Amino acid sequence: MGAAERLTVPAGGAVVVDDVGIVVGVADEEWGEVVSAIVVRNGECSAEELIEFARVHLSGPKTPKVVIFVDELPKTGSGKVLKRKLRDRVDLHIQSEV
Repeated sequence: MGAAERLTVPAGGAVVVDDVGIVVGVADEEWGEVVSAIVVRNGECSAEELIEFARVHLSGPKTPKVVIFVDELPKTGSGKVLKRKLRDRVDLHIQSEV
């Protein structure tokens, strides 16, 4: 599982890479593990719209079952995304819906 990035090329020509989302596997009783997406909100897209878009463009097992929006992705001092924190957040989200 990995991060999604947005590439932009400002007038100066340097490429800027922003982390805009990440997918993590989360334990699931029925399937063993399911895909969950944590996305930095940019606009007015809903979780349902993102899941439907993924369903059209990805195979079933790669389609997120849960989408959570965040203001920013938690990172280490060196800039790596803290996937464990995100998995914990998804677990809490799923438990709160049960």
